[in-house]
Amino acid sequence: MWDLIKRNFSQRANLLYFFNAILILYIIGVGLGSHFVQILPPVNFLPTLGTASDIVTGMIIILAALSFSGKKAHRQIDGYLAIHVSKLDIFWSKVITLTIQCVNLILVDVILSVVVQHFMTPGKYINRRTLHVMAIAVGANVLYVFLLASITVLFSTLIKNEAGTIAAGFGFRFLGTAIAGIFMILLYSHRWLKWNPFNALFVGGSYSQINNPIYHAMTKMSMPNAIGSAIIYGIIYLFFAYLIFSRYYKRTEHSSKN
Repeated sequence: MWDLIKRNFSQRANLLYFFNAILILYIIGVGLGSHFVQILPPVNFLPTLGTASDIVTGMIIILAALSFSGKKAHRQIDGYLAIHVSKLDIFWSKVITLTIQCVNLILVDVILSVVVQHFMTPGKYINRRTLHVMAIAVGANVLYVFLLASITVLFSTLIKNEAGTIAAGFGFRFLGTAIAGIFMILLYSHRWLKWNPFNALFVGGSYSQINNPIYHAMTKMSMPNAIGSAIIYGIIYLFFAYLIFSRYYKRTEHSSKN
């Protein structure tokens, strides 16, 4: 398994390094801008993680989309199958690789935000309150990213084209929130609709119920419900992703034998 993870990681290493470089430049740029030209109040820099959360989310959607879709991924998977690696090991090695990549980007965002805040305003805004708010924001982002990465992995097993999978991942992120808004109209008379998969998107992102509990009035979900729904739907998406992945390569193996 570890050998598979190393191979998966090396396949997209350059893209991950590029994303890290973009993220570092962005956070430093926002830090300098908030200090010298007030593009962001310095007090809000750390709680918003340098305003880089949306960028991190987009990067992770792209990495998730490339896990199983595209010619490079298909060639790699075919190579694994040729040496009799089980489909379960292949699938989970891809998921674990994606998890490591997600942790990498989130840690860069968190650590660099703290470092930049420290150097821009030494000892002024790094305190228990801002660190608490930042920790809540990180937790919300982790759940949000898990949900979006899981559904994008599912898309990548369905849509074998890289561009189509990336578009589907971003489409679910933005259109899903709009669809959730339509469901919210019905929540007043049909409370059970709060469990629809689009409502789970309010666990993080721009309309995070965890960061801003006022959105509870819209989702009709308690905090444990919001967290639980994001985790459960993420697991469901991964479960179906594995089923589709396994069936697809079972068909290809059968057709190659014939």
